[in-house]
Amino acid sequence: MSTEPGVKLYEMLSVKAEDIKPNVLDMVPVDMYPTRDAYASIMEGVEKLSKGYTISWPWISIIGYYGSGKTFVLRKAAHDAVNKYENIIPIYFYLGEKNAINLFTSLGKYIEEIRRYVESSGNYVSPKIVGHVEAWRKKIEVLSSTYSEVQKAMSGEKSEILKFAEAMKQLNSKGYIPLIILDEFERLIRTGEGFEDEQSYTSFVEFSKYSLEMSRGHLFRSVTVLGLTKSINELLEEVEKRKEQKEEKEPLPPYVRKIEDKFGRPFSALDIGSESVTSAMKTYKLQWDFFALEQLCKSIGITLPLDIIRMIGNTLPTPRAVLQIYSRLSKERGEKAGFVEQKMIYEIIRPRWESLRARLLTEKLDNRRPLIMGQARWDEQFEKLLSNGIFVINFRDAGLLSKVAEALGLPTGDERALRTKVRNLANNLSNYGLLERVEKNTYAVSKQLFAYFLDIERLPGGELATLKAVVDSLKDHIKAVREGRKKYKAKKEESKKELGE
Repeated sequence: MSTEPGVKLYEMLSVKAEDIKPNVLDMVPVDMYPTRDAYASIMEGVEKLSKGYTISWPWISIIGYYGSGKTFVLRKAAHDAVNKYENIIPIYFYLGEKNAINLFTSLGKYIEEIRRYVESSGNYVSPKIVGHVEAWRKKIEVLSSTYSEVQKAMSGEKSEILKFAEAMKQLNSKGYIPLIILDEFERLIRTGEGFEDEQSYTSFVEFSKYSLEMSRGHLFRSVTVLGLTKSINELLEEVEKRKEQKEEKEPLPPYVRKIEDKFGRPFSALDIGSESVTSAMKTYKLQWDFFALEQLCKSIGITLPLDIIRMIGNTLPTPRAVLQIYSRLSKERGEKAGFVEQKMIYEIIRPRWESLRARLLTEKLDNRRPLIMGQARWDEQFEKLLSNGIFVINFRDAGLLSKVAEALGLPTGDERALRTKVRNLANNLSNYGLLERVEKNTYAVSKQLFAYFLDIERLPGGELATLKAVVDSLKDHIKAVREGRKKYKAKKEESKKELGE
């Protein structure tokens, strides 16, 4: 696939979708099977409303782990909608930003960003900006004047949600349909990161209160898309479980307590999780596997050996992992990485592995014993696997067993004995938290470690993969290993005493 003049291949391979510039969004395909149906559904709703028809699914939820392409689908749909339809106006909110759920205030900030984009002739960009400058010139004036009119008419109204709803109604009356994007909605339910001022808590409760009317298109006509890591009900259930697991004396997380105080009922009973709302949504889950990742590589014209794609499918099955590997190799080796071997992956991850190992050598367990004891060899064994491009170990793959044997200096004469030794090695490295079992007879570098090596801050499920998070995780594994050995030794000594008696 060719790129436009002035557009580098690595710009198309932005690891985070929010970093893709509007002119590059034109060229990035969305027809891979994990993403195409979600994108098509948004565009179908937009097209019907743009022609004056009604739709039975004003709300669409797109569910996917971090790095699965949610934000890309949302930005691509908003980008194509604003360019293609004269009466469609996308309005993009990142709900992970503090107070972004104050939708009317956030709308004002969004208008300023779009105006700056237009007035700079496209030189100013931000993660919320999509579409061509020319497509926005008239629309930003309509959006801006509508905002000002509502702000003046409802100056005494404190509700952010009611003012926002009125602005959307006014857009409808002027012949425009908003495409409302609510990205990272889980930051309001799962983590509370989107809250800061008192109004933000009130706004979320009010948004939930009016969610039935909005999801049925009763307040205004629009397509509203929610980007989530899990379904709303699953996220609410997670919060409820966390509440149940806490000790009675330990207070609820501040955001949960504040929401419940304003709502007057349990967090899990929020209206937005009711069947009346969720049943009115179309829902799409973005799930990637080896075949989808292979299709992604072909679609954007990058070359990665199937073994590497399969490895990613076993360890961190997301487009973000594929793009991170190839884009970093591209930047280091020129615009095109050329033929990529698994050993080359070590070139990318080596600095971060060395930083981790240095940290492990200085860290101590319970402020006493070092994490890596002088006689330990597990860190060396793991490094030899990495440096030889071995990220997945399958005990049934004779060729791979030979490769492991060569890397570690193991005898290869007896295949059965070799398989046992490699199995023991994998189990040991798994106990230390370096490998994890991904399926029967197969171990791979742990997802948290692999994400850290690739400089991906969060795992697909949202767990942190920072240096500190990795060190803390390894500490827990090492502590468990040592405690297990103590118990085994104590039990053995007790057995000896009993036999002696």
